[in-house]
Amino acid sequence: MFWSKKYKLKKEKKENEIKLRKLNGREVRYASIRDGVTYGETVIGKNGFIDVSEDIFSVVCDNKVIFTSPIKDLWGSDLMSLDGMILYCENEQAYKNHEIMIYYKYYRKVD
Repeated sequence: MFWSKKYKLKKEKKENEIKLRKLNGREVRYASIRDGVTYGETVIGKNGFIDVSEDIFSVVCDNKVIFTSPIKDLWGSDLMSLDGMILYCENEQAYKNHEIMIYYKYYRKVD
């Protein structure tokens, strides 16, 4: 009975990690930070990309690393429009009570 919750959390964490790893190389239109108290957004970077290497998730905008976190401490959820993702870091002191919003560049697939 108690192991089922632990198993479910482990499965969700694994699926989340796979989803975050698929973002490697994805271009970012802009990134913003959402304050947990006022729910206001502030743009922190434009024109960048997502880099996932050696279990570290990084967002690079304008040749500066604006966000970095180990994948095991990071939760990501897609926006309803699928134009971006909300990142919530569990153990980072710098981003406590904040959410990072990443908006992807739009590309039409042509075959």
